[in-house]
Amino acid sequence: MDFRRMQICNRMLSLQQTCLHPETKAPYIKTSQGGRDNSPESAQQGMTHGFVMSFASEADRTYYVTRDPVHLSFKNDAEEVVEKATVLDFLPGVL
Repeated sequence: MDFRRMQICNRMLSLQQTCLHPETKAPYIKTSQGGRDNSPESAQQGMTHGFVMSFASEADRTYYVTRDPVHLSFKNDAEEVVEKATVLDFLPGVL
């Protein structure tokens, strides 16, 4: 993996510590994990990495997606490196 892509992956994982709640000024992303694809199923459709983040509330997720300056800066920088992205939001257990 090239250096720039590795930087973006590391920044993605560090958002859990660097994204701060606008009122409490504390980190608000509950969990953040990710890694490089290693599936033998060949169903990745060109995706090479996956990341999952969880939030305490829908309001926190909405802030992260629409207004968090650290996340928005990250997205802008990542667009220069990431060729394809898929975002999927879900509530655990809600089918």
